Amino acid sequence: MTDSSLFLDFLAGNQPYECTPWSTPTRNVFGWQKPCYLLVNEGYAPSFKALMEDTDWENYGTGKNPKCDNCMAHCGYEGSAVDDVFAHPIKAMLVSLRGPRTEGPFAPDPEVKYARTGRTPLTVLSDSSSLRKSS
Repeated sequence: MTDSSLFLDFLAGNQPYECTPWSTPTRNVFGWQKPCYLLVNEGYAPSFKALMEDTDWENYGTGKNPKCDNCMAHCGYEGSAVDDVFAHPIKAMLVSLRGPRTEGPFAPDPEVKYARTGRTPLTVLSDSSSLRKSS
C-alpha cells in the first residue's frame, strides 16, 4: 500500500485537511458502509446512489462529530490529499522530493462544530501480558 506525499505530510501535522469520507466508499455483504468503514454503527445504504444522496456527509469529520475526533485515517484524508495534489502539483512535488517537514509549527486544528459533552476516556491495558495466549 502506498500513500501520497501530501497525505504523509498531513500525518506529520503540516496540512489542514478536512475529512472526505465519500472519497473511499466501502461495500461489503451488508451494503454500502456509511459514512466510512471505521464508524460501524452508522448503518448501510442499499445502493451507491443512496449512499451518496442520503448520507449527511456534513455531519462527519474531525471537529464535526465526536466519533471522528483524533481520526487521521487514510479512508477520510487520503482523498483530501489527492485532491490537493491536483490543485497544487508543485507543492506535492516539493513535498515528495523533500519529504514531510518534521520541525516548525503544526497546521491549525479544525474548528469544533459540535457541542462538547462529557467524554468517556479510553481504556488502557496496564499489563500487556494479559493479551498473551496461555500455554
